[in-house]
Amino acid sequence: MPLAQLRKLIVEPVFGDIKENKGVTSFLTRGLKTVKTEFNLICSGNNIKRFHKKKQNLKQQVV
Repeated sequence: MPLAQLRKLIVEPVFGDIKENKGVTSFLTRGLKTVKTEFNLICSGNNIKRFHKKKQNLKQQVV
């Protein structure tokens, strides 16, 4: 599978979810350093949510 097609399957849905479902369409800060920090916070929040969801699913499977 070409790399461009693989990227569409792995990376693009994450950005689409953040933009559409989380309502993050633009950055609230200015400057590269602060935008990187803001983006890292958004991604961290997304990862924590995914981790929590997987943890809840594992708990339900065990019970």
